[in-house]
Amino acid sequence: MGVEKTLTVNPFHYRKTVDSVRELADWQGVSVLVARALCPLYEQTLPGFKKKRPFFVKTDKCRNHRLCTETIACPAFLRDDEGVRIDADRCTGCALCAQICPENAILPVSRKEADS
Repeated sequence: MGVEKTLTVNPFHYRKTVDSVRELADWQGVSVLVARALCPLYEQTLPGFKKKRPFFVKTDKCRNHRLCTETIACPAFLRDDEGVRIDADRCTGCALCAQICPENAILPVSRKEADS
C-alpha cells in the first residue's frame, strides 16, 4: 500500500502521542499512526478488571481554564460555576487529564482515600 513509516503509540501517553503525530505530519510520504489501547470505559466491563486510583482536581491549583474538559470528553468531569471536579466513581484512573493540565492541578486520590 506504499506505507513508508508506521508508528504505534498508547494514546494515554499524551506527550508521546503528540510527538508522534507531529513526526508523521512532517514526514514526506505515506505514514500510519496506530493508537493501541483499550477504551477505559470498555475495559471496566472485562473480567479481571482492576480499578486504578481515581483522580481529583486540587482546587487551589486549578485556574479554571477548563483545558481538561475542552480537550477530552471524559464522562467523569463535572463542571459548575466553581470550576471543574472529577466524579471518583466514574474516573477510570487513565491519567490523561493529569497530563493535559498545565497547572498540574489534577492528581490521583491518595491510596488511603481510594481504599475507603
